[in-house]
Amino acid sequence: MRIEAVRRGQCQVACERAEADRTTSRRFETVTFRPTGNSMVPLIKNRDEVVVSPVDPTRVEVGDIVLTKVSGNVYIHLVKAIEPAKRRVQIGNNRGGINGWTGFDRVYGIAVSVAGTERPGAKAKIILQPEA
Repeated sequence: MRIEAVRRGQCQVACERAEADRTTSRRFETVTFRPTGNSMVPLIKNRDEVVVSPVDPTRVEVGDIVLTKVSGNVYIHLVKAIEPAKRRVQIGNNRGGINGWTGFDRVYGIAVSVAGTERPGAKAKIILQPEA
């Protein structure tokens, strides 16, 4: 699901905040939003509530749903392949489409739940916020 469809919404803002936070050694917080589109059906249906938490990109696996930026576009899509030596992941939708490769530094979060259902194994990959 391309996130431009969310009215530049929370997902785009989360990515921008994550980029800014990385330059100041802070991490973005968990966000909840409702992306539009059908590219991730049946994993994410149009307007399903998706909860995304900060992720350690070195821990993502093929099949994880991540919040990422590929070639300037923001997506909540699947990890299709990983090249750890090059520190990059390949991103695509659930209909066979491939968006391209992007660096670990552009993988901002992992979907920990979709429509109220937890994503298996996702919580073990999140980065916990330090207590203030």
